[in-house]
Amino acid sequence: MSNKTSVLYISYEGMTDPLGQSQVLSYMEKLSRVYDISIISCDKKDRYEKSGNEIREKCLKAGISWHPLFYTKSPPVFSTLYDVWRIKKKAGQLNKVKQFRIVHCRSYITAIVGLWMKKKYGTRFIFDMRGFWIDEKIEAGYWDQRKFLYRSVTNYFRKKEEQFYEQSDAIVTLTHASQKAIEKIKPAIAYKIHIIPTCVNLDVFKPYDIATRNEVRKKLEIPVDAFVLLYSGGFGANYNIAFLLEVYNKIKEQEPGACILILSKDGVTGLEQEKNAGKIFSISLPYSQVGDYLMAADLGVINYMNQFSVAGRSPTKLAEYWACGLPAVAPPGVGDVEYLFAHYPKSGIIYNEATFPSELVATLPVKKETLRSYADDYFNLEKGVRLYTIIYENLTRNE
Repeated sequence: MSNKTSVLYISYEGMTDPLGQSQVLSYMEKLSRVYDISIISCDKKDRYEKSGNEIREKCLKAGISWHPLFYTKSPPVFSTLYDVWRIKKKAGQLNKVKQFRIVHCRSYITAIVGLWMKKKYGTRFIFDMRGFWIDEKIEAGYWDQRKFLYRSVTNYFRKKEEQFYEQSDAIVTLTHASQKAIEKIKPAIAYKIHIIPTCVNLDVFKPYDIATRNEVRKKLEIPVDAFVLLYSGGFGANYNIAFLLEVYNKIKEQEPGACILILSKDGVTGLEQEKNAGKIFSISLPYSQVGDYLMAADLGVINYMNQFSVAGRSPTKLAEYWACGLPAVAPPGVGDVEYLFAHYPKSGIIYNEATFPSELVATLPVKKETLRSYADDYFNLEKGVRLYTIIYENLTRNE
């Protein structure tokens, strides 16, 4: 057995998913220098078949023990319960060998297992909540409160959320806005809340390079002088494609030849007119190549719906945009984005129908290296690793 402190990280997100690679593996690879890290994740079969060997090789190189389980999609709710049972079973098996001192749980579903491990084995439990997951589900319409099943699921997780808040040894949230929201209803737990925004791996998202920009535009057949509005990420129900179109149409008033570049694994709907006009370019990319394509754009979009749950959002894409020299536009109310745009000059615009796109004149252009320095200052991966290290150390110091 290793002399390092043993940590079990549990993620319902697969390590073969882009988010798993950027927001879990990137951290764990560096934390594994000091800690004996094991990971349980739920990976989708198609993605595992495509990149499972690559991820396993990464983990082996870092000394991480990775235990992927296949994600179960249906039937709704019951498939999730089945996955929780399988995660719990695997965690118990691993604990017999590793005797974990910390269980680090990403979001609510895996926190069920973390709470169980704390009660059964005395393991220190980190509730890395990420955001307001229950509210995200309700606001997206996935948990229709008119249906008894989903009302029951909501009530179950509200009770669990209360337990996670009260019984966890540390809580990690992404934004100051979400911290304030939690402290308002739970002032007694303020001492154990830590803010760690989503971070960016600056080794993957490299500095802006004009040659790369031109090469990508040539590959996609985008005119060199066209204004390119870019969106990178998913198109789930919490995302507002209407906002992307509104921004695009406003830009076209000043830039008639403007294009949209979309980097997503999801199918894009609602943009048929732009497709027919040859003004939209859409591509699915491996995580390692996304940075090159960000450089081909002039402005990045953050397009969450205007809902309560967005207070907990720390857009991964903003960190990635800045790292590659790309300013952003966002709707009001998304996590700490408004604060960040104010704190870091000329880094982005909070959308206002009356003043956009005239604001672009004042905001763009901005030095690409300046934006990267902002990413390095606020979203640096090493900074996030240091903050997690402090939490880990505090939880095991008096044992």
